[in-house]
Amino acid sequence: MKEIKLKDASERNLKPLGRYVGRNLSSTILLMQRLSEKKSVKYYIMESAIVSEETHNGEIVVSFWGDNE
Repeated sequence: MKEIKLKDASERNLKPLGRYVGRNLSSTILLMQRLSEKKSVKYYIMESAIVSEETHNGEIVVSFWGDNE
């Protein structure tokens, strides 16, 4: 799975597959690793990440994209 920008997703005519809003950075990374095993999920966009360096908690928003087939 590769990181892209919204502009790239639009230009490539990619299909949004889902969106995740979480509070814990570790949980978000684990989810992304598991989703990278799925062949349909090829790209992700880190929409926002506001995380405390001390607690690793905050708000993380990630969307997942795939080919429009």
